[in-house]
Amino acid sequence: MTQSYDFDFKILIQPGSNLMVKLTGIIGNVTYDKIKPSIWVAQNTEIKRILTKPLYDKILEDFINASLDGVYKQIYEDYIAFMLVFYSTADFVQRNSIMIANGGNFKHSPDNAQIVDFKEVDRNANYYRDLGRFYEDQFKEFVKKNNVPEYDSSSNNNDNDFFFGVYML
Repeated sequence: MTQSYDFDFKILIQPGSNLMVKLTGIIGNVTYDKIKPSIWVAQNTEIKRILTKPLYDKILEDFINASLDGVYKQIYEDYIAFMLVFYSTADFVQRNSIMIANGGNFKHSPDNAQIVDFKEVDRNANYYRDLGRFYEDQFKEFVKKNNVPEYDSSSNNNDNDFFFGVYML
């Protein structure tokens, strides 16, 4: 018997918001469905870690119900949206150059363009990851100065943040 998984992607960026197009080098013809997995990965590996689970759950629920207000709306607008855009873009940049299909793995070759090498791809991804870290640091300063009851500072004293088993400096 084959297990079927039906994921309900509860994502903190709405389709059509064009936030990623406005803030990054991603052009407008990249479909939301193509970048959605990167948003989901960044949200579940970075944003949940940064916010801690209680605050993440509160903001996600309020976002889905369109009831963000007060300090939670400020956290979303000033920090989460930017962190999610930049961490998602870093993931997308690194994964977008190779397509996986039944016939194997393929590198897309656009007309009238040159494919960048992996060093340039990594440099570009690291640039967006650094922007995400900048907003992460700003968020951590914000919660030190503001009362956010759901934020669990004891679980987020990560001097050595990690991303998929790699320690980041």
